[in-house]
Amino acid sequence: MNNCPACNAANRDDAAFCHHCGRLLNDSCPRCRAAAVPGANFCDTCGCPLSPAAWTGFRDTRYEIRDTSPSIAVPVRGVSAPEPHPPFGQSPALDRFIPRELLDKLSATRGAAAERRVVTMLFCDIQGSTALAEQHDPEEWTEIVNAAFERMVRPVYKYEGTVARLMGDGLLAFFGAPIAHEDDPRRAVLAGLTIVDGLRAWRDTLPPAFAGLDVRVGINTGLVVVGAVGSDLRLEYSAIGDAINLAARMEQTAAPGTVQIAEETWRLVADQFEVEPLGGITVKGKAQPVAAYRVLRRAGDARRPTAMRASLVNRRMEWDALERAFDALNDGRGGVVFLTGDAGLGKTRLFDEAAARLLPRLDPPGRLCDASAVSYETSQPYGLLVRLLRRPLGLVSGDPPARVRERIAAATSDGEDRALLESLFGVAVDSGHELAGESFAAQLDACMERFWRARAAGDAGPLVLALDDLQWLDASSAERLGRLVHLTEDAPVLFLCAMRRDRRSPAWGLKETVARELPHRQSEVALHPLNDGESRTLLAGLLDTTDPPDALAMLILDKAEGNPLFLEEVVRHLIERGELRRAANESGDWVAASTTITLPDSLQSLLTARIDRLDEAARRVLQVAAVIGRHFRRSTLAALVDNPDKLDACLLELQRLELIREIGRLPEPDYLFNHSLTQEAVYNTILLRQRRALHLRVAEVIEAQRADNPAAVAAPLAHHFIEGDAPRRALPYLLLAGASALRMHAVTEAITAYDRALPVARDMPDGAADLLTIYTSRGRALELLSRFAEAKENYEELETLAVARGDTRLELEAVIGLGKLHANVTPFYDPARGRALMERAVGLAESVGDRVAEARILWNLVNIDRFDINSLDRAIANGERAVALARELELGEELAYLLNDLGELYGTVGRFERADVLLREARGHWTALGNEAMLADSLTSAAVWLHIAGDFAGALANAEEAYAITTRIDNIWGKAYSRSVRGEIQSMTGELGRALEDLTAGHDDAQRAGFVAGVILTDTFIAHLLLRLGDYAGAEARARTALALAREQLPQFAGICVGCLVWCLIQQGETAAAEELFNDPATHEETQQIFQFFDLSMATILLNLAGGRPDDAVAAARQAIEQLTDMGGRGWLPDFHHALATALIAAGQPDEAAAQLGTAIDMARETGIRAALWHMLSDATALAARRGDPATGDLRAAAAAEIDYVAANLYPDALRAVFLAHPVVRRIREHG
Repeated sequence: MNNCPACNAANRDDAAFCHHCGRLLNDSCPRCRAAAVPGANFCDTCGCPLSPAAWTGFRDTRYEIRDTSPSIAVPVRGVSAPEPHPPFGQSPALDRFIPRELLDKLSATRGAAAERRVVTMLFCDIQGSTALAEQHDPEEWTEIVNAAFERMVRPVYKYEGTVARLMGDGLLAFFGAPIAHEDDPRRAVLAGLTIVDGLRAWRDTLPPAFAGLDVRVGINTGLVVVGAVGSDLRLEYSAIGDAINLAARMEQTAAPGTVQIAEETWRLVADQFEVEPLGGITVKGKAQPVAAYRVLRRAGDARRPTAMRASLVNRRMEWDALERAFDALNDGRGGVVFLTGDAGLGKTRLFDEAAARLLPRLDPPGRLCDASAVSYETSQPYGLLVRLLRRPLGLVSGDPPARVRERIAAATSDGEDRALLESLFGVAVDSGHELAGESFAAQLDACMERFWRARAAGDAGPLVLALDDLQWLDASSAERLGRLVHLTEDAPVLFLCAMRRDRRSPAWGLKETVARELPHRQSEVALHPLNDGESRTLLAGLLDTTDPPDALAMLILDKAEGNPLFLEEVVRHLIERGELRRAANESGDWVAASTTITLPDSLQSLLTARIDRLDEAARRVLQVAAVIGRHFRRSTLAALVDNPDKLDACLLELQRLELIREIGRLPEPDYLFNHSLTQEAVYNTILLRQRRALHLRVAEVIEAQRADNPAAVAAPLAHHFIEGDAPRRALPYLLLAGASALRMHAVTEAITAYDRALPVARDMPDGAADLLTIYTSRGRALELLSRFAEAKENYEELETLAVARGDTRLELEAVIGLGKLHANVTPFYDPARGRALMERAVGLAESVGDRVAEARILWNLVNIDRFDINSLDRAIANGERAVALARELELGEELAYLLNDLGELYGTVGRFERADVLLREARGHWTALGNEAMLADSLTSAAVWLHIAGDFAGALANAEEAYAITTRIDNIWGKAYSRSVRGEIQSMTGELGRALEDLTAGHDDAQRAGFVAGVILTDTFIAHLLLRLGDYAGAEARARTALALAREQLPQFAGICVGCLVWCLIQQGETAAAEELFNDPATHEETQQIFQFFDLSMATILLNLAGGRPDDAVAAARQAIEQLTDMGGRGWLPDFHHALATALIAAGQPDEAAAQLGTAIDMARETGIRAALWHMLSDATALAARRGDPATGDLRAAAAAEIDYVAANLYPDALRAVFLAHPVVRRIREHG
């Protein structure tokens, strides 16, 4: 036996250190064999720790005066307990176990405020202690317990946890507080396994009387409040929250000698450890049992893919760079590729894809050796080199020394290399062969070169060394890698190095070294976030669907902001908690249970770890900024921080760490959190009461700074006053924010503002006027989103409230609102019910003398009649009365709305000049009111009537201006309307590729905006376009989709869909089906809109022709032409003259048919309708040839020219091919 000279403990003969006190037992470094300097804490050659003081920086005097104090002062059964260790600090007895780097970090956190944190908590206690304490002397038992605690405490600090409390024969440790790491759950489980294994190995050295000594470990992860807990008389650093109770329960129910984890921890480490499910554990206070798992062992070094993983999305540039590197490797040229980017952008994923897809392409087949640096080994000398060597040596973590020596001996016959590798793995034995300390690094470089060169030589094939997570690379490994990469000069070795952009890390220095010394071998690939389209594709892959619902996609993508890992974690988080699931109906669509997403614990930990790198001043600045919001101004921040003089230095530090970025300097510096999740993670650390106080202070500062223009900051002011628990102060700003949002057609934001304002106004005794504003404005917003059922509930709720309060004005507004729903294009359209409500409203308005309400009542009466083709004259009369009343009362906004609607009404009856005058006047009012959203709406409405009138140039100009406005103000409803109308105009003028592009985008925008009428109309517009080109199946699919939606939500639009679908069916020879559909009574109700005129009239003509009734077809065509001529509808007339010509040919009247075709062609050329002109000219060519007309050749040439024009302006290619395959097109081209 080898007795320790310091503590006299008996050690094994070949022991390098005392197992009891840690004293070095010989005069040389056990790793590199260099002579140890007397009293040294570290080896000055390889950095190996040589004394207990190496971990603390303090002299260990424990054994200089024997038995003065126990190893660790802890309460033990039968022994009096001292006070708990001071808050936020470690007792001197514990300090000796803490690595120096961790001690520095812990010291920096002393005095930090209490915080909300996601923490992984580890409870551990000694089993069998009660019986053993009774059997042994207290002093003897104390030494046993202290030795056991040493084996419990060391692993906690090895993985940078914190011992929060020593409790009798157990302890509580935190991983994630006061210092967070992004892998704290993994660290806690590793510490737990090390504790169990270490105690088991130590117990085997004890006398048989201690055979029953064991330990059990319980772990849970969750949100807690951490900080100094207690009173002025007694404080300790602790945690409060349900999660810590569950951790304790895990420990209490664990079997001796095991590590048991709760489900929350398991979710975060499931792919890193092998576990045994234990089923549900009953926990006091919880309604359902909690799932628990027994950790068996690590899962091994190989990467294990997570359960939720989509295909690689659009990393074309990055993939090309990897392909070039592998191609060069295949040619025998080595290289070094650095993949850099923030956490979660896909660096590791690219490694995995390269291994799966590029490695097998090498000839001869290449081999991969990979290793990842880990955050808890940043100060472990050569930590990454050891990890990299394990796979080729056939080793795994935890292999016994004998196994390591055996594998090293099998790998190399060189005695010096074998000794170097044994030293590197810490398993060297004293063989009398002593390495020169001064040359250790150089000899290790040579050893590494020989080792890896041998594995890339001859028939072994090219070698790929994949090094991941190098932001945690230890400095000694970085130095050695800086020499090893020179192997690429003459050996087929490719280094793939992935790391975050941390310029302070040794890995960044390695990258700069390679760029300086091997620029011809080095390349860098910088990864950036995905754009919205790419993110949507990734989301579709994760959910195994081709088209995720828009609302769901926006909810998730807004949170992830293009970061693939963040997106995957958010989706996994939602699914695991049942907040995202497939619908039970046939569609199986994904449905989100909430409109908000909480930050997943995994991402909270990752981001909190970055925050914990800050000093306290910068951290406090960041927390205050997080309360202000994603975007914040320096002046606002300066008014809130404790020390404004240090603010600029803190902001520079936060920018350097890429937590925030400066986005403007004039008139003052503006900043933005680099990612919304960063702001959320910082915000989540602040205690609720501190949040409330900060929000209130932020609101007061902004209110004072922006007193000259409160409307510009109404939304943030309302938010901060609400969160600051000052709802009454928030109310005026909520109303201001809602009105501003509604004016800009930011409808969802307006509804949110009014929803938050409603309960506040209800609680105010003098809130009637505010309630009036809220309910009416909220109802209008819901209508704009086509959420008509909710709008109806809104007005009915107002009516009930008004009757209960006896408030006639509130009742009047409720009745007008309900009447509006029954008067307009909604599922509740009911003219009779609408008129009855307006009669009631007239009485209420007269009783309170409200003439403004009278104008609005007339407005509703206009809308009741404007959608009935038989009541348009009455609608115009009421509209003129309403406009006159609005002018008399000088109602600016009401007058503008009335002029807009009356203009559309005149357009409906074909009085386009009068419509243009009114709409121009409306636009003047919208401009004066600053309501750009309604200005664009008026421009688009004018474009509709102008294009029906045949003024396509004027129509297109209006639509272009409207789209430019709505794009600039980001008004999705207006973009949908203007772009769809622009697409319809282009579909008439022959710009069919652009038309389809605009109509498709307008359709998608309409869906996102909840603009149901817009969705129906764009589907039918696209169907018309496809019909003209000969894609009848595609047109039918669009028409059927539109009809289903119209019947479900807007029956008034069913007629236009039916007419379009009839056209589609006839073109495909399905006359009977077309007849049955057309004869549906709902198609021929008297209260039809004028917009149905084109489709239903054309369907009537086509059905008569298909049914062998050409005379009826001629009559229907003549009637339609007469009506359109009276209306001035020159934009539609060419199609009906063409249809009449077709009917006349079928009726045996070729001469008049030729005349009608000539009229159609002339009108189409005059107005610029080129989309249908080719068909008219083709039919004219066929008729002329049949009649022997000498103009046949000229007509054929003209038809061919128009076909070429359409084809040249048509895309995509597949649709162009369909058009060119059209029988009429082929006939003209073949005879051209």
